[in-house]
Amino acid sequence: MPLIPQTANDAGTAIHGPSWSNEISSLFSLANFTGMRRGARLGFPMASNQPTTGLLPTLTAGSLLYGASRVDINPAEVASASANWTNRKIWYGLNGFYYSGADNLAKNTKDVLLGEISTDNAGSPSIIAIAQSLNLGAGRFGIRAAVNLAVAVDGADTDLFTWLVPAEYDYVRLDRAQSRMMSVVTAGNTAGDDHLLKLKVDAASAATIVTTAVAGLTVAGTTTIATPDDADAYSFYRPGTIKVQYNQTDTATVLAGGWIEHILEFSLL
Repeated sequence: MPLIPQTANDAGTAIHGPSWSNEISSLFSLANFTGMRRGARLGFPMASNQPTTGLLPTLTAGSLLYGASRVDINPAEVASASANWTNRKIWYGLNGFYYSGADNLAKNTKDVLLGEISTDNAGSPSIIAIAQSLNLGAGRFGIRAAVNLAVAVDGADTDLFTWLVPAEYDYVRLDRAQSRMMSVVTAGNTAGDDHLLKLKVDAASAATIVTTAVAGLTVAGTTTIATPDDADAYSFYRPGTIKVQYNQTDTATVLAGGWIEHILEFSLL
Protein backbone atom coordinates (compact mmCIF):
# COMPACT_ATOMS: atom_id res chain seq x y z
CA MET A 1 0.00 0.00 0.00
CA PRO A 2 1.46 3.41 -0.90
CA LEU A 3 2.61 5.56 1.97
CA ILE A 4 1.86 9.26 2.21
CA PRO A 5 4.88 11.49 1.60
CA GLN A 6 6.99 11.87 4.70
CA THR A 7 6.95 15.25 6.38
CA ALA A 8 10.06 14.94 8.52
CA ASN A 9 13.65 13.85 7.95
CA ASP A 10 13.39 10.17 8.74
CA ALA A 11 16.64 8.48 7.69
CA GLY A 12 15.13 5.02 7.92
CA THR A 13 11.94 5.31 5.89
CA ALA A 14 11.77 5.01 2.13
CA ILE A 15 9.32 7.17 0.22
CA HIS A 16 6.77 5.39 -1.97
CA GLY A 17 4.03 6.71 -4.22
CA PRO A 18 1.31 5.18 -6.36
CA SER A 19 3.41 5.18 -9.54
CA TRP A 20 6.96 5.98 -8.49
CA SER A 21 9.46 5.50 -5.68
CA ASN A 22 12.58 7.38 -4.72
CA GLU A 23 15.41 7.59 -2.25
CA ILE A 24 14.86 8.68 1.34
CA SER A 25 15.31 12.35 1.98
CA SER A 26 18.65 11.84 3.72
CA LEU A 27 20.12 10.43 0.51
CA PHE A 28 18.38 13.13 -1.50
CA SER A 29 20.54 15.72 0.25
CA LEU A 30 23.77 14.12 -0.99
CA ALA A 31 25.42 16.14 -3.75
CA ASN A 32 25.12 14.66 -7.25
CA PHE A 33 22.81 11.83 -6.16
CA THR A 34 19.59 13.55 -7.09
CA GLY A 35 17.47 13.73 -10.22
CA MET A 36 14.45 12.28 -8.45
CA ARG A 37 11.67 12.90 -10.87
CA ARG A 38 9.17 11.49 -13.28
CA GLY A 39 9.23 13.10 -16.71
CA ALA A 40 11.06 16.46 -16.80
CA ARG A 41 12.99 15.47 -19.91
CA LEU A 42 15.29 18.09 -21.41
CA GLY A 43 15.94 18.18 -25.15
CA PHE A 44 17.03 20.24 -28.14
CA PRO A 45 15.05 22.87 -30.00
CA MET A 46 13.78 21.02 -33.07
CA ALA A 47 12.71 21.82 -36.64
CA SER A 48 11.57 19.21 -39.18
CA ASN A 49 12.51 16.45 -36.75
CA GLN A 50 16.11 17.66 -36.50
CA PRO A 51 18.00 19.65 -33.85
CA THR A 52 18.19 23.28 -34.83
CA THR A 53 20.11 26.35 -33.70
CA GLY A 54 19.11 28.11 -30.52
CA LEU A 55 19.95 27.78 -26.84
CA LEU A 56 16.51 27.31 -25.26
CA PRO A 57 16.12 23.62 -24.38
CA THR A 58 12.79 21.89 -24.55
CA LEU A 59 11.36 20.52 -21.30
CA THR A 60 8.56 18.08 -20.63
CA ALA A 61 6.41 18.37 -17.53
CA GLY A 62 7.48 16.20 -14.60
CA SER A 63 8.02 16.00 -10.88
CA LEU A 64 10.87 15.67 -8.40
CA LEU A 65 11.37 15.44 -4.68
CA TYR A 66 12.62 18.47 -2.83
CA GLY A 67 13.54 17.43 0.71
CA ALA A 68 10.39 15.66 1.87
CA SER A 69 8.10 17.31 -0.66
CA ARG A 70 7.16 16.53 -4.24
CA VAL A 71 7.58 19.46 -6.63
CA ASP A 72 6.03 19.64 -10.10
CA ILE A 73 7.92 21.46 -12.83
CA ASN A 74 6.61 22.43 -16.25
CA PRO A 75 7.94 23.52 -19.66
CA ALA A 76 7.42 27.20 -18.88
CA GLU A 77 10.18 27.04 -16.26
CA VAL A 78 13.05 26.21 -18.61
CA ALA A 79 15.55 29.03 -19.21
CA SER A 80 17.80 29.74 -22.17
CA ALA A 81 21.45 28.69 -21.93
CA SER A 82 24.39 30.78 -23.14
CA ALA A 83 26.85 30.14 -25.95
CA ASN A 84 30.21 28.48 -25.39
CA TRP A 85 29.36 26.53 -22.24
CA THR A 86 31.13 23.29 -21.41
CA ASN A 87 29.25 20.95 -19.06
CA ARG A 88 27.47 23.78 -17.29
CA LYS A 89 25.30 22.31 -14.50
CA ILE A 90 21.51 22.64 -14.46
CA TRP A 91 19.69 22.92 -11.13
CA TYR A 92 16.25 23.17 -9.61
CA GLY A 93 15.78 24.74 -6.20
CA LEU A 94 13.67 27.08 -4.14
CA ASN A 95 14.01 29.70 -6.85
CA GLY A 96 13.12 27.28 -9.64
CA PHE A 97 15.14 26.24 -12.72
CA TYR A 98 18.59 27.77 -13.21
CA TYR A 99 22.10 27.19 -14.57
CA SER A 100 25.28 27.42 -12.51
CA GLY A 101 27.40 30.53 -12.64
CA ALA A 102 31.04 30.50 -13.69
CA ASP A 103 31.93 28.45 -10.60
CA ASN A 104 29.57 25.68 -11.79
CA LEU A 105 28.14 25.27 -8.29
CA ALA A 106 24.62 25.23 -6.88
CA LYS A 107 23.22 28.33 -5.22
CA ASN A 108 22.06 26.20 -2.29
CA THR A 109 23.45 22.87 -1.09
CA LYS A 110 20.12 21.06 -1.35
CA ASP A 111 19.18 22.21 -4.83
CA VAL A 112 18.50 19.33 -7.22
CA LEU A 113 21.08 18.61 -9.91
CA LEU A 114 19.03 18.09 -13.08
CA GLY A 115 21.97 17.63 -15.43
CA GLU A 116 24.65 19.27 -17.55
CA ILE A 117 24.56 21.19 -20.83
CA SER A 118 27.21 22.06 -23.42
CA THR A 119 26.80 24.66 -26.16
CA ASP A 120 28.88 25.98 -29.04
CA ASN A 121 29.87 29.49 -30.05
CA ALA A 122 29.11 29.38 -33.76
CA GLY A 123 27.47 32.23 -35.66
CA SER A 124 24.12 30.73 -34.69
CA PRO A 125 24.90 28.96 -31.41
CA SER A 126 23.47 25.50 -30.77
CA ILE A 127 23.15 23.04 -27.93
CA ILE A 128 25.79 20.32 -28.37
CA ALA A 129 24.63 17.94 -25.65
CA ILE A 130 22.39 17.63 -22.61
CA ALA A 131 22.77 14.95 -19.93
CA GLN A 132 20.42 14.32 -17.00
CA SER A 133 20.62 12.42 -13.72
CA LEU A 134 17.81 9.93 -13.09
CA ASN A 135 17.15 8.49 -9.66
CA LEU A 136 15.38 5.21 -10.36
CA GLY A 137 14.64 4.21 -6.76
CA ALA A 138 16.55 2.95 -3.75
CA GLY A 139 20.05 1.89 -4.78
CA ARG A 140 19.42 2.74 -8.44
CA PHE A 141 20.82 5.62 -10.48
CA GLY A 142 20.55 6.50 -14.14
CA ILE A 143 21.83 8.96 -16.72
CA ARG A 144 20.11 10.05 -19.91
CA ALA A 145 22.12 12.00 -22.46
CA ALA A 146 21.39 13.46 -25.89
CA VAL A 147 24.09 14.46 -28.38
CA ASN A 148 23.54 16.73 -31.40
CA LEU A 149 25.76 14.96 -33.92
CA ALA A 150 26.08 17.84 -36.38
CA VAL A 151 27.84 19.99 -33.79
CA ALA A 152 29.38 17.27 -31.59
CA VAL A 153 33.04 17.41 -30.65
CA ASP A 154 34.88 15.13 -33.09
CA GLY A 155 37.66 12.67 -32.39
CA ALA A 156 37.99 13.19 -28.64
CA ASP A 157 36.56 11.69 -25.47
CA THR A 158 34.10 14.37 -24.38
CA ASP A 159 32.32 14.53 -21.03
CA LEU A 160 28.53 14.30 -20.94
CA PHE A 161 27.93 13.92 -17.22
CA THR A 162 30.12 13.65 -14.11
CA TRP A 163 28.68 11.60 -11.24
CA LEU A 164 30.23 11.96 -7.78
CA VAL A 165 29.28 8.60 -6.26
CA PRO A 166 28.08 8.83 -2.63
CA ALA A 167 30.85 7.52 -0.39
CA GLU A 168 28.66 5.15 1.64
CA TYR A 169 28.28 2.77 -1.31
CA ASP A 170 30.98 0.12 -1.74
CA TYR A 171 29.89 -1.36 -5.05
CA VAL A 172 28.62 0.21 -8.25
CA ARG A 173 27.65 -1.81 -11.31
CA LEU A 174 26.50 -0.78 -14.75
CA ASP A 175 23.39 -2.87 -15.36
CA ARG A 176 22.24 -1.48 -18.70
CA ALA A 177 23.38 0.90 -21.39
CA GLN A 178 22.02 1.64 -24.83
CA SER A 179 22.27 4.18 -27.62
CA ARG A 180 19.42 4.99 -30.00
CA MET A 181 19.28 7.19 -33.10
CA MET A 182 16.40 9.60 -32.51
CA SER A 183 16.84 11.49 -35.80
CA VAL A 184 19.20 10.51 -38.58
CA VAL A 185 22.35 11.97 -40.05
CA THR A 186 21.47 13.43 -43.46
CA ALA A 187 24.93 13.91 -44.97
CA GLY A 188 28.65 13.60 -44.28
CA ASN A 189 28.64 10.04 -42.97
CA THR A 190 31.75 8.32 -44.27
CA ALA A 191 33.77 5.29 -43.24
CA GLY A 192 35.00 5.59 -39.67
CA ASP A 193 32.28 7.95 -38.43
CA ASP A 194 31.26 5.73 -35.52
CA HIS A 195 29.72 7.11 -32.33
CA LEU A 196 31.11 5.74 -29.05
CA LEU A 197 29.55 5.83 -25.58
CA LYS A 198 32.19 5.58 -22.88
CA LEU A 199 32.71 5.35 -19.13
CA LYS A 200 35.70 6.79 -17.29
CA VAL A 201 36.03 5.71 -13.65
CA ASP A 202 38.39 7.76 -11.49
CA ALA A 203 41.87 7.75 -13.08
CA ALA A 204 41.33 4.68 -15.26
CA SER A 205 41.29 4.96 -19.03
CA ALA A 206 37.88 5.48 -20.59
CA ALA A 207 36.21 2.24 -21.69
CA THR A 208 33.89 2.03 -24.71
CA ILE A 209 30.63 0.36 -23.70
CA VAL A 210 28.43 0.99 -26.76
CA THR A 211 29.43 1.59 -30.39
CA THR A 212 26.96 2.89 -32.96
CA ALA A 213 28.57 2.14 -36.31
CA VAL A 214 28.47 4.67 -39.13
CA ALA A 215 25.84 2.68 -41.04
CA GLY A 216 23.43 3.04 -38.13
CA LEU A 217 23.67 6.84 -38.09
CA THR A 218 21.36 7.07 -41.11
CA VAL A 219 18.71 4.62 -39.87
CA ALA A 220 16.05 6.00 -37.54
CA GLY A 221 15.70 3.97 -34.37
CA THR A 222 19.03 2.19 -34.65
CA THR A 223 19.56 0.83 -31.15
CA THR A 224 22.80 -0.62 -29.83
CA ILE A 225 22.79 -2.24 -26.41
CA ALA A 226 25.71 -3.02 -24.11
CA THR A 227 25.83 -6.45 -22.53
CA PRO A 228 27.27 -5.91 -19.05
CA ASP A 229 29.25 -8.81 -17.63
CA ASP A 230 31.75 -9.36 -14.84
CA ALA A 231 34.49 -7.39 -16.55
CA ASP A 232 36.08 -4.40 -14.89
CA ALA A 233 34.43 -2.16 -17.49
CA TYR A 234 31.08 -2.69 -15.77
CA SER A 235 31.72 -3.32 -12.06
CA PHE A 236 33.53 -0.97 -9.67
CA TYR A 237 34.60 -1.04 -6.04
CA ARG A 238 34.25 2.26 -4.19
CA PRO A 239 34.49 4.54 -7.23
CA GLY A 240 34.73 8.23 -6.46
CA THR A 241 33.86 9.70 -9.85
CA ILE A 242 32.20 8.15 -12.88
CA LYS A 243 32.23 10.17 -16.09
CA VAL A 244 29.90 9.37 -18.97
CA GLN A 245 31.56 10.40 -22.22
CA TYR A 246 31.06 10.24 -25.98
CA ASN A 247 33.51 10.17 -28.87
CA GLN A 248 32.27 11.00 -32.35
CA THR A 249 35.05 9.52 -34.50
CA ASP A 250 34.22 11.88 -37.36
CA THR A 251 36.58 12.13 -40.30
CA ALA A 252 37.23 15.08 -42.59
CA THR A 253 33.65 15.24 -43.91
CA VAL A 254 31.44 17.00 -41.38
CA LEU A 255 28.19 15.31 -40.37
CA ALA A 256 24.88 17.05 -41.02
CA GLY A 257 21.77 16.43 -38.95
CA GLY A 258 21.10 13.67 -36.46
CA TRP A 259 20.93 13.22 -32.73
CA ILE A 260 21.49 10.19 -30.54
CA GLU A 261 20.16 9.33 -27.09
CA HIS A 262 22.10 7.38 -24.45
CA ILE A 263 20.55 5.66 -21.43
CA LEU A 264 22.57 4.13 -18.57
CA GLU A 265 21.36 2.41 -15.41
CA PHE A 266 23.49 1.61 -12.36
CA SER A 267 22.90 -0.35 -9.17
CA LEU A 268 24.63 0.53 -5.89
CA LEU A 269 25.29 -1.52 -2.78
